[in-house]
Amino acid sequence: MLIIAYGTVFGIEKRTRNIMSKILIFIALALLAVISSVTALHPPFVPHTTYMCNHQPYNIFSHICCNAQLTPINGFRHPSCCGNVGFDIDANVCCAGALKPRTVTSNGCCGATAIDTSVSDCCNGATIVRQTQVCCRAKAIPRTTIYDVCCGAVTMDVTKSLCCEGVVKKITDTFPGGNNNVPYTFACCGSSIFETNSHYCYYGHVYPRSSWVPWWQMWHH
Repeated sequence: MLIIAYGTVFGIEKRTRNIMSKILIFIALALLAVISSVTALHPPFVPHTTYMCNHQPYNIFSHICCNAQLTPINGFRHPSCCGNVGFDIDANVCCAGALKPRTVTSNGCCGATAIDTSVSDCCNGATIVRQTQVCCRAKAIPRTTIYDVCCGAVTMDVTKSLCCEGVVKKITDTFPGGNNNVPYTFACCGSSIFETNSHYCYYGHVYPRSSWVPWWQMWHH
């Protein structure tokens, strides 16, 4: 009797598994049919290439619209506009609306003049040589060291001073013999200078690195 009962139960389980397998196959086929129908109704996305320029249709892969004027861009690697004319920025620079040939020494602009941006800067519309001058607030200032940077309208040697809240602070005034030959050895904390290896700045206050910020200070700000 046990053998017969076991066989009956095993047969029921087998038929149940077969039915479940058929149901799963049917669901999978139905999903495939739905996906196929959606794909047929919505073909792969094709970029829209036709736009309007001064009420005239054009293809963005063959022309560029600059101030309502069309320019062919065949052969351009990086097309852009210079006024109402299209140009390739790999071949030219646009300085004050005029095209200049791009070369190794003419790769940027200062007003209508092409400049070499690797050695020159533009300061209030005038070209300056970076090796001899620094531009601070649109004013050219003679450079005294290669480490000169701006702090507001004046220059400072970044290895000897810090610009704290717009004011030049000499490191040696607080730390005799100190310098920033190794960058970030000293830093600003508000209007003060601190040594970053031994201290840190938290909300305008300097703390030793060995101490914790008091909990009332953490919630004070």
